Amino acid sequence: MTQSCTSSGPHHAPTAPPRRPFGGWRSWVVVGCAIFFVGSVGSNLWFWLGPRAWQARLTCPQRVFDFGARKSGETVEHSFQLQNTGRRDLEFGGVLSSCGCLTAGLPQDRLAPGEEMTVPVRISLLNLRGRVLKTILIRSNDPRQSSLLLTVTGSVQSPFSVAPERVEFGDVASGKSATREVRINAPAGATIRSVGTTVRGVTAGLRPAAPGEPAIIDVRITEEAVPGRLAGRVVVDTTDETEPQFWIPVVGRVTGD
Repeated sequence: MTQSCTSSGPHHAPTAPPRRPFGGWRSWVVVGCAIFFVGSVGSNLWFWLGPRAWQARLTCPQRVFDFGARKSGETVEHSFQLQNTGRRDLEFGGVLSSCGCLTAGLPQDRLAPGEEMTVPVRISLLNLRGRVLKTILIRSNDPRQSSLLLTVTGSVQSPFSVAPERVEFGDVASGKSATREVRINAPAGATIRSVGTTVRGVTAGLRPAAPGEPAIIDVRITEEAVPGRLAGRVVVDTTDETEPQFWIPVVGRVTGD
């Protein structure tokens, strides 16, 4: 006779392990990655399929040109490469230069999608000295950047040492005078021939220099200066063949009626 063994206690069905509630750093990492992925895909779709995707786009791989160290009086030439990476025609609205010494030309006024163009620029280093930074502004119908800024920079070496390189008067009361002194060291064999100014009410006088000593220019605001902003230059003529003339900027303001 076979006997069966049964438990006299209550019978319990097996239970599943408890589920962990949502939370913890791993869960938030997953959520963050999902949000980043969705955002990236959405922004890329908007870039490729949105309304701006069908606009013109002006691209310039090199926006700054450094010509290094050059001598005063030289002329430097360079070419910037432009391309239309958009999906409609790129139309140019003109070119603006920050200085008359820097010129640029647009060979054509329109670029088809994918088309490239070389923009030649030329900068004259005549009457420039020290660190130079000049800019060119190109206007177009690119909705992302209607104006593209190109920069030409470098260092201009002059045979003349000028201190200070800029004459600043600040505010001078009307009817009063003020004088600033500029010292110039000329290279061997060269002298200062004459000086003058382009500013009304401002004079420049050259003191005789002893051999081996710097020439001194006295720049003076006279009592006849008209109230308002002063902006001009001292013009220095020399006997040097490489730099027969150079300028020294003059700025200030005459206050009063």
